[in-house]
Amino acid sequence: MTAARRLLLLRHAKAEPGEADDHGRDLDARGCRDAATLGRKMRSLRLVPQHVLLSTALRTRRTVALLGAFDPAPSLRELDALYLAEPDALLSALRAVPDGIGTLLLVGHNPGLHALALHLAGPHAPQPLRDGLPTCTLACLSVGTGWSGLAPSATLDLRLVGP
Repeated sequence: MTAARRLLLLRHAKAEPGEADDHGRDLDARGCRDAATLGRKMRSLRLVPQHVLLSTALRTRRTVALLGAFDPAPSLRELDALYLAEPDALLSALRAVPDGIGTLLLVGHNPGLHALALHLAGPHAPQPLRDGLPTCTLACLSVGTGWSGLAPSATLDLRLVGP
């Protein structure tokens, strides 16, 4: 039997209003505060990632930086393919993660990230998740399979954590 893994899906913190260069949008003041607060909460709840996958957008990179230091420090992998990605592309990236990773954090964008969380939660997704995935909100899923087998039936439990 495969040991349970933890998947953390994080929508980036609140960004500045849209500009011509969406990829280069930074976080606003609230986003900076929320990311730092969520990082403290993650450490207190022992939600410490071993590996982080993130979009190359500035707002996802800044969110990860403002979460603060985790001990031990996770490995990071920025992927262009995660920028505004559809759920299938996100799922493909997750399935490529080595099974030796126990806790995985994916930092990305809506609507794809929200759709992926709903897909993995299956028909019993809790109402707060069905209502949306606000900025700087973490969907924590306990997964009972290796990353390569990630599917709705593999999800054992889901909860949301916000700043």
